Amino acid sequence: MELALTIGIDFTASNGSILQPTSLHYCDQYKRSLYEEALHEVCSIVMDYDKDQLVPSFGFGAKVHMPTF
Repeated sequence: MELALTIGIDFTASNGSILQPTSLHYCDQYKRSLYEEALHEVCSIVMDYDKDQLVPSFGFGAKVHMPTF
């Protein structure tokens, strides 16, 4: 069997602020977030079946702030 892994990440505000430990998006340099842990577990299995070992990744729902000069 061969699979092709593609990842989509939900950046909508409904998941909470990256600054709040209760948020799914919270970043801690010492511990994986729930999203990171789920991706790690799934990828560690699926990558064995991904022929090209490339993982296209997409994010959606983010509000991008562009710097002004």
